[in-house]
Amino acid sequence: EISCSLVGSEMCIRDRAGIMCIGTVASLSYFTDRESVINNFTTGVLDLESSETSWSTTTTGPDGQIDGHNTYPGYTRLKNPTVQNVAAIEDNDAWVKATVTFIDAKTGKQIVDKERNDLILQTIRYDGGAALVENTANTGGYSEATLTQYPTVNPAFKDVTSTKGTPTTGGKYVYYLKDTLESAQTAAGGEKVEPFTTIAYPTEWSQDELDIMGDYIIDVEFSGIQRWTFANVDEAMDALDAEAAGGTLHEEYERVTPGNKDNTPNVN
Repeated sequence: EISCSLVGSEMCIRDRAGIMCIGTVASLSYFTDRESVINNFTTGVLDLESSETSWSTTTTGPDGQIDGHNTYPGYTRLKNPTVQNVAAIEDNDAWVKATVTFIDAKTGKQIVDKERNDLILQTIRYDGGAALVENTANTGGYSEATLTQYPTVNPAFKDVTSTKGTPTTGGKYVYYLKDTLESAQTAAGGEKVEPFTTIAYPTEWSQDELDIMGDYIIDVEFSGIQRWTFANVDEAMDALDAEAAGGTLHEEYERVTPGNKDNTPNVN
């Protein structure tokens, strides 16, 4: 009598003489594979920074006066409000708006007197070639004829005050940067631009003009929106204005890493 059985991977035969294992049975194997497609999504970044390297309220200028204090006919100072697109995590160029507002220093409110606003506006100049220099205590200053050779605002900006500012009395002036401001991924460090560079009172002015201007503040506000999906600056600014009106405009951007226990920002 003979019987067969499988023990592990061997075939064993039992007969009267005992048990004999006579061979190995191969175990089954399979071809296997696993594949996947992974797409990584990162959130975009729009990060504008403002600065004003030429203006100081703590150190004296070449005439011995602190910038903005004790002005007079011929008074000339470098003043360069600057916006820079420092976004560096992703390439995100930006459409940019600059809003310049004249504010009464005593009341803190926007100036609405047209004559006063017109005079203050005449003191703002854009000098791309850096030809205008600050005056000293005894010399310097520029005539009206000289100053009118320089535009009030950088030609890279489009003046939309007639529709977006306060064109009747002045006090609020709105400018759109005609082209996008390149991010740090496109331009090293991020592209930057200045709406104006200089404050200059014509030498022909007298105490009459200065009395009308009085004490005032020039406030320059920059805001921006991504370049993606917008065909031109006007379309982009309409969307930006809608964000502001809806209360969804982000201010003082700082990117936070999701999941960080201390909510530390990523480095832009």
